[in-house]
Amino acid sequence: MTSRVLAIVERHPGDGGGIFADPVDFCVGLRTGLGAVDMVLCGPAVMCALGLSPSGDGSGALLDSARRVRTLLRTGSRVWVDRDDLAASGHTDDALLDGVVTADIAELATSWHEYDKVWFL
Repeated sequence: MTSRVLAIVERHPGDGGGIFADPVDFCVGLRTGLGAVDMVLCGPAVMCALGLSPSGDGSGALLDSARRVRTLLRTGSRVWVDRDDLAASGHTDDALLDGVVTADIAELATSWHEYDKVWFL
């Protein structure tokens, strides 16, 4: 049976976290195991939708996360970034990977009932 999961990712892969060091990679695994995972990137995690390292050179763990975001998009997952957090990072919608959409996380919360599970990572 397929579960629909919404993953709210609040940290980027450089934040540590042991086996869950890259929450975006974890979402790719969920997609493989559960069949349907959508993702909201907020806080520092919005950088994962840009493909930039913290230094802005496009290398390292954030670039790997951007590849994983593309994988999720290719397999039918929906990916949003929180509009306010994106603006706070100094970036605009134009910098996002193709297929990633900005949204107000408070507005998205009204649709959480459509999911079987909502996980905060």
